[in-house]
Amino acid sequence: GKMVMVPPALSEECRIAAEEVPGVRLVADASAAEAAENAIRCGAPKGTGIQCWLDGAPQVFSPLLLLVPEGYPEKPPTACFNGSPNHNQQPLLEAARNKFTAAIKTMSTPHRLAKVARAWKESVA
Repeated sequence: GKMVMVPPALSEECRIAAEEVPGVRLVADASAAEAAENAIRCGAPKGTGIQCWLDGAPQVFSPLLLLVPEGYPEKPPTACFNGSPNHNQQPLLEAARNKFTAAIKTMSTPHRLAKVARAWKESVA
């Protein structure tokens, strides 16, 4: 696979988030980079791709792709949700997405991946 350049500070934050938020794994690997490239091609803002995996969450919720912008931590990561959930999961995903988006809007800067991961976990719960 190709090497993924992840800023060391981000790798460190992924590690901290996993320690602080039980059941959450943040992974910046080749598949996250590929997901990020696809999302950016579809119009998402540029950023480093990080996948946020939630243990025990239905597949529709996990992983969440975070695009971490150059301006991070002043600017929040952009969340990209899984492509196309099946119809009965759509309302669930919408509800979680709305909760999560609201949580991100009210977050204080500097943004931290642990805060973002916790907001996602709570939105899905």
